[in-house]
Order: sequence, then C-alpha cells, then structure tokens
Amino acid sequence: MVKKDFLKRLFFFILIIVFHISDSDAKVPEMYLGEGIIRGKITDALGNPLPGAGIVLQELNTGTSADANGYFAFRNLRDGVYNLRATHVGFRAQLKKVELRNGHASVLLLLEATHIELEEVIIRESATGMVQPEQSLSVTVANRDFLTESSSMTLMQTLQRLPGINSMDIGMGVSKPVIRGLGFNRLVVAQNNIKQQGQQWGADHGLEIDFYNVERVEILKGPASLVYGSDAIGGALNIRPPVVPQENTTSFEVTTNFHSNNDLLGTSAMTAINKEGRFLRLRLSYQDYADYRVPADEFVYNTWVMPIPNQRLKNTSGNDFGASFMAGLRKSWGVTTLSVSNFNQQIGFFPASHGIPNPGSLLNPGNPRNTEFPLQKVNHFKVTSNTNILRGSDRIELDVGFQQNHRQELNPPHVHGAGPLPEGFVELELILNTISSNLKYHNRVSESQSFIYGLSANYQDNRRGGYNFLLPDYKYAEAGFFAISQTKFNSQLFFNGGIRADAARVDITGFMEPVWQDSETISGYRERTPDLQRNFFNIAFSGGLSWMPAREFNMKVN
Repeated sequence: MVKKDFLKRLFFFILIIVFHISDSDAKVPEMYLGEGIIRGKITDALGNPLPGAGIVLQELNTGTSADANGYFAFRNLRDGVYNLRATHVGFRAQLKKVELRNGHASVLLLLEATHIELEEVIIRESATGMVQPEQSLSVTVANRDFLTESSSMTLMQTLQRLPGINSMDIGMGVSKPVIRGLGFNRLVVAQNNIKQQGQQWGADHGLEIDFYNVERVEILKGPASLVYGSDAIGGALNIRPPVVPQENTTSFEVTTNFHSNNDLLGTSAMTAINKEGRFLRLRLSYQDYADYRVPADEFVYNTWVMPIPNQRLKNTSGNDFGASFMAGLRKSWGVTTLSVSNFNQQIGFFPASHGIPNPGSLLNPGNPRNTEFPLQKVNHFKVTSNTNILRGSDRIELDVGFQQNHRQELNPPHVHGAGPLPEGFVELELILNTISSNLKYHNRVSESQSFIYGLSANYQDNRRGGYNFLLPDYKYAEAGFFAISQTKFNSQLFFNGGIRADAARVDITGFMEPVWQDSETISGYRERTPDLQRNFFNIAFSGGLSWMPAREFNMKVN
C-alpha cells in the first residue's frame, strides 16, 4: 500500500513538472515577456504557486519577489550564466544555475517543504563563487532573519550563537570576533569586499560597524588567506552589501529593540528606492545604553573588596550613531554602487579597568546613563565603490575604498614622576587612514572547471596624538596576487586549490620621549621606538577536496 501511494505521488509529481515546462510560455503573463529577460515560476512540490517568495540574482546582487501566481522576472540582462537563489518561509532554499541565451531563459523553481531552515547548505559564498558543498573550507551564512531573531547589542554578540564563533567583549559596545580561538590580526572582517581597518590589534577596539546595516554575513572558518591576504589565517567574516532594491519600487523600514540588562534603547530607519535601474538607500541608526547590571554587590581587586553600588557597573554606559548612504546603477552589463557610511561611538570605561580603582571612584552618580572619564570616542568613516561587470559566463569585480578610523581615549591628565602636568584630556589618539583596492576576474572555462584571478593593494598611514605614547606614526603598503581553481570531477567530488603571493613594506617613524629632571627641566630623551623600515614577501598555497555522496553527508579536507 505504501509503495502504491508512493508511485502514485511520483506519477503526479512528474506530470506537474512536464506540464509546467511544456506550457510555461503560454501561461506567463505578458508583463514578463521581452528581451534580455530571465522569467520563471516558483512553486511547491505539488505545483502550488508560492507568492512572495524571494529570488536573488547573485551575480548582480539584485532581488525580486514572486507575484500572486508565483511568477517572477529579471530584465535588462546580457546573455550569460546566472545563479538564482530562491527562499520562502517553511521551505528549503534552492540555488539554480540558468543560462540566458538569445535574450530568453525560463526556469521553474520547486521548493521542498521543511521544518528546518537549511539555507546555508546551498549558499554561494561570494568571494570564491562556490556553492557551500563544493567548498573544501567550512562556510556558515547568517542571513537577515537570523540576525533579527537572535539580535544582541553588537554584531559579534549575535554571531557567537553560531558554532565555532565567539565574541571578545570589553564593556558593552565593544566586541571583536574570535573564530576557533583565533582573533585580532589573524582574522579579516570585510564589508562591501573592503577589509575593515580599525586598530584591530587591540582588545578594546571593536568593529565600528552599524549592526542594523548588516543583512548577510558569510563566515569562513579556516585559512582564507588566498582571497583576503595573510591576515585571514584564522578565517574571515565577509559582510555582504544589501540586496539592490526591486526595480520601480519604494520601501521604508523601521526597527527598534530594547535590552533590560543595560536599559538599551535602539532604533533604525531605512528607506530605499529603485527607478529603472537607478537606486538609492539611506539608513540612520541610534543606540543609547545605561550602566550594565550584574548580580553582585562587590568584587575583589588585588585582595581589596570593592563595592558595586545598585548592582550596576559604573561608567559602562554609552551611545552609538550610524549613518549610511548607497547609490547605484544596475544595467544589462552589470551593477555599480557607491556607499558612504559613518559610525560614531562614545562609551565609558569601568573605573576598575582603567588604572587603580578606589571605592570613591566606583560610587554611582545617580544617573546610570551618565558617561564620565575615563571614556573612549571612536569615529569610523568609510567610502567604497563596488562594480560588477558581466562578460558572458565570466565577470569582473572592482572594489575601491577609503576609510578613516579616529580613536580617542579621554582621561584627566596625570604625571608619573617628574614633569609638568599635560594639557587637555586626550590621553591617546590614533588616526588611521587606509586606501584599499581589489580586482577579481571570474573565469568559467567549462561546466566542470573555473578560475578566479585577483589583485589587491592597501596603503595605510597612522598618526598618533595624546599625552601618552602607545603607537608610533607609521606607513604601511602591501600588494598581492592570487589564483584559485575549482574542478568538478562529478556531482559528488570537487577540488579547490590556489596560490597567492604578497609583498609588503612598513616604515615606522621613531619616537623620543623627554626625561624630566623636574617640572621645568628636561635632562635628556629616551627612545620609545626607533626609525624602522622592513620589507616582507610571502607565498601561500592551499588545496582541498569536498566529497558529498548524499545530501545529508559532506566531508571536507583542506
């Protein structure tokens, strides 16, 4: 009986597929007909349309939604090979390769119902263009739904819910990524394909990224140095740009959140418009948080018992402000965008974490949102240009960016030993300017083999200030070339391999610190850091296999 029912269902399933394929042109509305168009229909396994299903054309990072009858279309496209990613709540996401030839292509997408979201199984990682099962490295994808449902105060506190990912937190608003125990300069965080540069060697230096402006994050667990450079020996977090708004649409979104532990109030507003391929997106975000609550009335510092008045850690309050603007053009040849963003943060330091505490310094002033000395101010400004040009089955990516990370630590001046009292409250100041560029050529030789060739270059200029010394002025330049190959032996076995060469130079300006005999007399100078120039060169290679004999089993060796 079971076998008979199974054969009956299979028979109707085949009939549905044949019916849709043979009669699809006749049923497609006229609005979905034309030149340079990929049109299709998205249904469940029984042929029922799935209105509202999301479809993303990954090469152009543009999306649309299925209409009430399940139909969708992408217009103004050149002939070539494209990848469509279809998603719908309650269904397993599907990735479909479509070849647009002579200006026309039709596709039927059948989604399988599931109680578990497994989108990351078929996701196409953007840096290499490989589908997850084909990768020899583990790739995890956090989409907008996950980020919203698992929302924490910072991006990393949200992502640490994923296996192998941890957040290194200093205070309430500062968190850094740790992948399988590696962090700091052993990881790369990229946004809009440009590496985030913000004094990431320091534990109290966060990402300076607006959490509300992140819609999709790809996490590469393992050495991703071939694409991202030598800093990515432990892995990489690639924050993908927002999907291009649907053509001839206007949208508006408001998001709010609240956290009781520190009375956080946050809100973000976004508006987007796309008119005939020209699109704009604007987002403004703000968070304000009070001193953090802890389940304790005291703590021990160097054998001394210190109070925690009202069970709140004094001076851990702060606020974040983020603003971003994106403008772009999407045509048949590809897509180009210009993004401008600014992230500003002011956050206090708990007195016991900055200098030697005393009971008086820990007394709560009464207003838990009041931020006093010592405190940190950070402003991260970034401009990026991203262009994706289609050439048949090949494509070219060009990314250029400028960013400035301006960090200040403020504290009343103090004197160790002799010497005059410094002026001002700026204890440490670091200004890091970075220019970055990447060029990639995705070459699809055949159905079973493809290559990626890339060039990257970065230039940094760091300037210091403040009455204390931490880092010298320096200039840093690097350039690299890489080539990556993917070979498909069959539907179950894949090989990934590549090689990269990098050259770099650092030029450090020496710093001499005065030695005071008294508050007015300098008796000499001592060297804190010498003039230093160093050149570096490195060659790295990687290779791996991915074997997937069944959908439920995937073995990776790298």
